[in-house]
Amino acid sequence: QIGGSKVITNVGQYFMNAAKAFPKRKALSDAEKSYTFSECNLIGENIAASIEKMSNGKNNMPIIVFLEKSCMEMLSFMGIIYSGNYYAPVDVKSPVSRLIKIFETLNADIIITEKKFDELLQNIGVNANIIYLDELSRNAANVNSSEYMHKIIDTDPAYVLFTSGSTGVPKGVVVSHRAVIDFVEWISERFDFGDNCVLGSQAPFYFDASMPDIYLPFKVGAELNIIPDTMFVFPNKMIDYINNKNINTLIWVPSALINMTSRDYFSKKRIIGLRMVVFCGELMPVKHMNIWKKYYPDVLFVNMYGPTEAAYGCSYYVVDRTFNDDETLPIGRACENTGLLILNDSSRRAGINEIGELCIRGSSLANGYFANGDKTKKAFVQNPLNDKYNDIIYRTGDLCYCNETGEIIFVGRKDNQIKHLGYRIELGEIEAAAYTIPEINRCCVLYAQQRDAIVLFCSLKEKMSEQDIYYLLKKMVPKYMLPTKIVVMDSLPENANGKIDRTLLQAQIYE
Repeated sequence: QIGGSKVITNVGQYFMNAAKAFPKRKALSDAEKSYTFSECNLIGENIAASIEKMSNGKNNMPIIVFLEKSCMEMLSFMGIIYSGNYYAPVDVKSPVSRLIKIFETLNADIIITEKKFDELLQNIGVNANIIYLDELSRNAANVNSSEYMHKIIDTDPAYVLFTSGSTGVPKGVVVSHRAVIDFVEWISERFDFGDNCVLGSQAPFYFDASMPDIYLPFKVGAELNIIPDTMFVFPNKMIDYINNKNINTLIWVPSALINMTSRDYFSKKRIIGLRMVVFCGELMPVKHMNIWKKYYPDVLFVNMYGPTEAAYGCSYYVVDRTFNDDETLPIGRACENTGLLILNDSSRRAGINEIGELCIRGSSLANGYFANGDKTKKAFVQNPLNDKYNDIIYRTGDLCYCNETGEIIFVGRKDNQIKHLGYRIELGEIEAAAYTIPEINRCCVLYAQQRDAIVLFCSLKEKMSEQDIYYLLKKMVPKYMLPTKIVVMDSLPENANGKIDRTLLQAQIYE
């Protein structure tokens, strides 16, 4: 691990320090290529030089990264940080309507992409300077990254990630350098990530679950291997890939881990040398956790919890005891330098075993939502337990309670926001998309937690099949937001206020 007394004030220092300490060590790899820390640094500086030429001296501005997940996408982040700016990775597979909203929100001056996305960018109506990585010069960079990074202070943004928005407009969560540094410094000290660690990257880089993959290897001098997406479709091949690449540490979302246990693959083939499995982003069913524990009894398993607004993880639980299949894993205790409050409906601290809303405080919190002051003020509020000075908390909307041993247990969602397939989704965004279909009269989207299913109820102005509705929605929302089931009704039930009776429809899901 990198030592030294210099205070880390921006994440670019992780990249630079690693290049100095481990220049020839393998840092980044995928199925075909690999790069040393020194090579990563050179490419990062080349990208920074291209940005500097286009930026006219500007810094601390968003730069869109419009690429498929790859080593070069990861190195684009490095170049952007080196240039004194912050990155906004965008999913190239998102529907055009969603991309337009994100691009309009960011209004970025610079986009990093490849030539093959030119037509798609034209369809979006992009009017910005473009850096094509497939045309990037491989010559030595002529840029002083230290000079640009010196302008960064730790409260400046490191990146912006877009999550689902209740009005149909995605929200850009602005995460600071300090928030990332808080987490990376803590996790690297709390757990044994050594220089012989090889992480297998699973989460897309536009998803906050990827944050530890990006920064932790550079902090400790470890290798990050970007696992091809196709491997997750074939768990049997995935095991071979992990073994061939000597991957020994997984920081995955539970759905990816569940996919490995959906059939009894481990009874015939094992992952060799597995040391640690960290999971975050959604509930990990204990029955699947127990399968992993059965075949890998000596592996360290860590359940983490945290919204994008708190830089990946704010609480953790080391799975150190046996659970029955029908139990729930605790989300544990707060990570270092993070405060967790459970507030009841009266905005008072909840008692032991009393359910309330989990709230987060500390420098791990995001700076708010990009160009959306109203939503920021609603989510990031004054701590009701403190009237003496400015003390901002983030209200997660997650219902939890604290048991007798001090462990926090997740219960469910307070509002219409869910976690599905590892993604945080506003059901209202799906409703907003459905309402754009002319044939739909009224609609309601609900979540069946026991079945992990998104259900769209709708009434129609004109006859239309569920398949046709699904096909149109597919053009408007990402794959992970598509309804699991569509129910067409003559009319949707109403309550006394004339609103759609969601409670009645929720009960119908399980009939």
